[in-house]
Amino acid sequence: MDSDQLTEFSDWYPLTNEGIKNAPDKKGTYVIRKEGGERFGRFKENSDIVYIGCTTNSLIERLRGYLNPGQTQWALPGKTWDKRELNMKVDF
Repeated sequence: MDSDQLTEFSDWYPLTNEGIKNAPDKKGTYVIRKEGGERFGRFKENSDIVYIGCTTNSLIERLRGYLNPGQTQWALPGKTWDKRELNMKVDF
């Protein structure tokens, strides 16, 4: 599945502090993808979708967590996302 198949998601913003200011301050679902729809290998086929998630709290706060992971969030690659090394985009 690619992000262009997700009909509810069409306004992509950079996964940066500036980009997530566009997110509504309420619960919801979000999708993180490679910028420009760049596909990469998955377990099955290829996709530009990196992650699909949801939150029962604020989308803004959840997305900020990717940019500023806490000390216990060692598994999240969020610190490199804001440096644009991976060129991520997000929609909500």
